[in-house]
Amino acid sequence: MAKDTVARTSSSKTSRFNVLCRKMLKLASEGSSSEGTYELAVKHMDKALVEIMEMKENIAKSSCLEQGLLEGESVTGYLKVIT
Repeated sequence: MAKDTVARTSSSKTSRFNVLCRKMLKLASEGSSSEGTYELAVKHMDKALVEIMEMKENIAKSSCLEQGLLEGESVTGYLKVIT
């Protein structure tokens, strides 16, 4: 998929979901063709999921810290709450 297609579809969650589903179906089709391609596909899917979850966690922590700073609360207090 071209970059411009990704940029055009990134505006809605439904569009992004549909693009990801199409890509994952292609990955599953190609990845299931042999044991080696299967293992590679699973390895990278697992790694991508971990990275996405870490990114979401970092965004959530950052948001909490920003809200705390905007409300005049200390960063230390927020770190105790979220850890």
